[in-house]
Amino acid sequence: MSQSPPDWLPDSLVPVAYKLARADELAWEIFTIAIGWSSKGPLHLESRIANGREFVHLRGIDPIPPILSLVLGDAINQLRSTLDHAVLALIEDFRQESIPESVAHRVNFPIYEDREKFDRWVQRAPLAEMAPDAEIGHRIFQLQPFNDLHETHFVMSRTNADSRHPGPGDHPLLLLQAYSNNDKHRRLVLSAARNVVTTSSVSFDQIEQHTPEDGELVAGTDLYSVRAGTTAVLDLNPYAAIRRPTTGSWQPPGREIWLLHSYLAERALPILSTGTTDHSIPPQIDLRGPEIDPYQRLREAGRTYAFQRTFPMISKLLGDRPM
Repeated sequence: MSQSPPDWLPDSLVPVAYKLARADELAWEIFTIAIGWSSKGPLHLESRIANGREFVHLRGIDPIPPILSLVLGDAINQLRSTLDHAVLALIEDFRQESIPESVAHRVNFPIYEDREKFDRWVQRAPLAEMAPDAEIGHRIFQLQPFNDLHETHFVMSRTNADSRHPGPGDHPLLLLQAYSNNDKHRRLVLSAARNVVTTSSVSFDQIEQHTPEDGELVAGTDLYSVRAGTTAVLDLNPYAAIRRPTTGSWQPPGREIWLLHSYLAERALPILSTGTTDHSIPPQIDLRGPEIDPYQRLREAGRTYAFQRTFPMISKLLGDRPM
């Protein structure tokens, strides 16, 4: 069981905990925007008959509000900045002095899947504490994707679509870095995807599927078909999805933020701070309440991530059908 934050989290990392909490607030905002879009029936469907089959044809899709991409980018930036912030804060704690701004802006947490590239970064590192033979540097080294094999399991345990086929791009740090780079240089790629529930007198194997169930929906394509004259009811549940830059798969954005946030709060930041995963940073910290001791905020924080808090609402919207 994790110790309470005051037992292990240094004062210098309290602002890092606040950044994680802000990312959790943004994750909830992502959910409300996405559910607002999907609940309005954004798919425009029509029936067409050809070659003895009746097709469910996707005539059009209402665009996803652009604010969703912007809020998602804000959440990614909050998460990515926690690593750089933590490295600088811990080095200043070790030295018991502030790092000059001319050097501080060069301090960052590196993310490499190639050991040789990491070694070249070490040669350029601005501070001795960042080298692998130093305590903080060794913890940075431990967490590198090329070295942290445990994280294939971590990602597998928190995703559905990629869980049976994990790839090198699935490490949380590589995913975080890729999302962060994409947000800096281009808009994050969002699209419509859908789950499907069939409530019909025919078995699902009599329904031909023409697009991947959790793939991108494209206007002007056929989704499903049955033999003409067959009665079948398909219940489509569209959701806004983001394309993983590492694998190309489409994922619910709230789940991606949960994956990245929980990795940072439960593994990366505890290891950076203490060298172990015996601790974690709670996600639901009150950032707006009256002025109180920071550690009281941490002690009173909830431990349920925004994505997990959406489950009851999603179940209600779907009528307790599979998500």
